[in-house]
Amino acid sequence: MEMLRDQDASIRRLAIELIGAIWPWENETVLALAGKLKDPVPEVRLESATVLSRLYDRSEPALPALVVALNDESASVRECAAHALGNVGASAKPAIPALTHLLKDKDDCVRAATTEALKRIVPGVAQAAPTK
Repeated sequence: MEMLRDQDASIRRLAIELIGAIWPWENETVLALAGKLKDPVPEVRLESATVLSRLYDRSEPALPALVVALNDESASVRECAAHALGNVGASAKPAIPALTHLLKDKDDCVRAATTEALKRIVPGVAQAAPTK
């Protein structure tokens, strides 16, 4: 976990990748990854969101950080945060207002990921959701 605080962004990104591959998924680990969603380097934030999206409901402790990541300057981070929230499923219902806002995102991939996330959180909700 010490590598997550390294000065070098490539080391932080590698640490997140390694954690995603081998680390036991305890709340402490998930919260450490959630903290990296605020990293100043977009690639580190993206790697963290990517790993969290692979955890499905085990990333539930990261919900508040994932909701904040929906406002990231990077479209890739927003897209991946939406995927992660969708993979959490019904427990991510508190994220619905923030996700609904993203249905008007300027990025097509973000809008598509958001629509899919809403379908997973509340099946049927995104069928008639407006885009753009």
